Amino acid sequence: MSKKYNIVFLIFTMFLAFNLSSCSSTKDVQKLSYDQSLKDTKWQLESLNEKAIKKIERVASINFDKENKVYGNLGCNNFFGKFESKNDLLKISQIGSTMMMCQDMSIESLYSKILENVKKYKVEKGILIFFDKDNKEIAKFKRV
Repeated sequence: MSKKYNIVFLIFTMFLAFNLSSCSSTKDVQKLSYDQSLKDTKWQLESLNEKAIKKIERVASINFDKENKVYGNLGCNNFFGKFESKNDLLKISQIGSTMMMCQDMSIESLYSKILENVKKYKVEKGILIFFDKDNKEIAKFKRV
């Protein structure tokens, strides 16, 4: 009887250990996919501070690559930098840009300030939204 009990106990323990390890790895996969939701994506700017942007010289955009580099266009000049994301937090840093003179620099100036101030983000139905420290929407993009 004790050998039979030991075998049943061993099978139950293995079953329990397998199920518990499966749960923890699923959480890790979910975290990983959320953290990487920006990586290797391209976006076109739609609005700044909840106001639609007018047509400018070039399409303002932002791209996130697999090596945590960010780059795009401010409306005239190109920009580049680095990004870090974890859960809904986003930090864009080490931002640099080309320095061409353009006819209308208003969108470009505002967009570059917003890149420095983004603290959180949300991706939903092909839309990327940036938020500032007060959780106010500061930029909206559509996926391209």
